[in-house]
Amino acid sequence: MPAWTAAAWSDSSPGFTVPYALASNGAAGAFFFAHSLRAGHPTNPANKVLWIVRLPRDGHPLTITAHLSSHPSEHVQTSWPADSEPGEIYPSYVDLPKPGCWRLSLAWGSHRASIDVQVVRPT
Repeated sequence: MPAWTAAAWSDSSPGFTVPYALASNGAAGAFFFAHSLRAGHPTNPANKVLWIVRLPRDGHPLTITAHLSSHPSEHVQTSWPADSEPGEIYPSYVDLPKPGCWRLSLAWGSHRASIDVQVVRPT
């Protein structure tokens, strides 16, 4: 995990790791608490994603706008408050209606980043 994410893991057990991906400009990381993101609103496990941002939140919420790559006009928008700690984190759920590749555009204050994620059919 990148060193700038260390504050978010300060209370974790030594050696704790989860799968993650970095946004295109390295300004944010997505840490996945499910083996894969599944379409719909799955449970057990849910599509939990911890966003760690490299640039200060300054009290701004994280807005995620997701566009389905095969149908860019199809989009979903969610917002998560800047009320969690430690570090610059936003706990969230990434629930998207259809399987496929989705581009997630992230915005908090004046900061921007994007990341592509694959969503699979629910099992």
